[in-house]
Amino acid sequence: APQLLERLAAAAGHKRVLAVSAASRANVPALMGRLRKLVASAPAEPPPSVLEPTVALDEVEEAAECNVVPVQPRVWAVSGARIEKAAAMTNWDYHEAQERFQRIMGALGVSAALKRAGAENGDTIMVGAVDFKYYEETAMAVRARLAGYGDREEEEELGEGEGYEAARERARRRAAVDAELLELLESDGEVEQF
Repeated sequence: APQLLERLAAAAGHKRVLAVSAASRANVPALMGRLRKLVASAPAEPPPSVLEPTVALDEVEEAAECNVVPVQPRVWAVSGARIEKAAAMTNWDYHEAQERFQRIMGALGVSAALKRAGAENGDTIMVGAVDFKYYEETAMAVRARLAGYGDREEEEELGEGEGYEAARERARRRAAVDAELLELLESDGEVEQF
């Protein structure tokens, strides 16, 4: 160890080399004392001037934007730099990757944009070279709901101004979507790459 200290001192050009050990705390108090003196003697930085360049964050916001365009009934094209990059980087062979991509869609605001545009469960979504089925729920939420967890009472209540037939139709559609979701969860999912 003394030879190493001599070589470090020679390389540094001075003899103020201090060997410390974080594990045993050897010489740590001495190092802290030296650092305290060094910081206290350092000249204070002047405050930044108004003339310093500012960073434009518009580029970041533009990269996060996504466009949702209806292609035909129940088919939507989604474009945007970040979502297309995420789609290209996703290994669609793994179900977990598909779930991750759904979380990315939520984080980038794509899911909310699809919902605002009128996308419904089971619609086809095209992002870059990938087509897949859109579902508002995550796979974990679907599994929990299909296993009987969740609040069914809310779903069974009539909507405001909704008649019995409309409520039955909504329940029928929900059952059809649930059956399709269950089938997708048990298979590899429907993702097509081009």
